[in-house]
Amino acid sequence: VMNRFSYDKILNGVDALLAETLRLKAIGISVIEFPTHLNSKKDIFEFVKREFPLDPFVEGEKSWDALADSIGGGVEQFRNTGVVVLIKALAKNQWQLSSAAIEFIDILFQIKNEQLPNDMKIYFVNPV
Repeated sequence: VMNRFSYDKILNGVDALLAETLRLKAIGISVIEFPTHLNSKKDIFEFVKREFPLDPFVEGEKSWDALADSIGGGVEQFRNTGVVVLIKALAKNQWQLSSAAIEFIDILFQIKNEQLPNDMKIYFVNPV
């Protein structure tokens, strides 16, 4: 169960990140990696459709509210097993995010805080 973990930190280093990702997956926790180079709303919607369980499946790429509802419904499957979302910078200390990426990250934190406070973790990953 996710609530026994206390990771409130930024992961640094490729080896540490890889080791932690493999460890989480080995104990049954899903890991989703969001690359911050996805700048457009269209790219983010395509990423979500590929990487997240969605319920109901979101059609098109116009409504952030529809996307939030779809992700919120889909991530319920992680309620007891847990999910970790890694938000990865392109390069060390380069956190220039588009408004679409900021909107998406905000949606993730809303879902975490309102639905899965103990079963969803979100980390910002700073490469070496």
